[in-house]
Amino acid sequence: MARGRICGYSQGGGGAMGRRGPLSFLGPAAVWGGLLGLSVYCAEGPAGFKPFLNLEALLLVVGGTGLALNVAYPAGEVWRALARTAAGSPAGDEEEARRWGEILRHGADSAVGMGGLGTLLGMILMLSSIEDVSAVPRRMALALAALFYGLLLSEAFFVPLSRRVRGPDLTLRLPPPGGVYRRVTHPARASL
Repeated sequence: MARGRICGYSQGGGGAMGRRGPLSFLGPAAVWGGLLGLSVYCAEGPAGFKPFLNLEALLLVVGGTGLALNVAYPAGEVWRALARTAAGSPAGDEEEARRWGEILRHGADSAVGMGGLGTLLGMILMLSSIEDVSAVPRRMALALAALFYGLLLSEAFFVPLSRRVRGPDLTLRLPPPGGVYRRVTHPARASL
């Protein structure tokens, strides 16, 4: 197999450009998160982070995403896909790599969906208590924070992890150009 880099991941070699370590996908996320945090801190000071901390929204998005994953897939398989992919371990075979990618993409979709659900819930609560003007900002904050957490969990965690899913030959699995997959039937199953 030719050595080279595919989307930032080495197929072999070593050295400074070698295989990345566990949780290396968080590097770019940490840089962007640090820049975002620095801009909030410069604009608002330490109190500027308080609006981004909403426990209700966080529990709704993280708990809902976990529940959606555990309803769709066995819990052990979800945890194995998360842990082994984050650690950079290759899947045992092609089918396992495909399944892990499917689980992680479902997690990304669920996180965005739970963020949207939290937004709707916050809007319903806000509009149901419109006569109490003091409750409107808190409910609106729930709505926007849930969407923020859903997008953050999806785009900064699940999507990068799903792009790291690798098969036993240590190559990164990417969609083909144009993003269109075609179904290939194994010759042994074609006769069934």
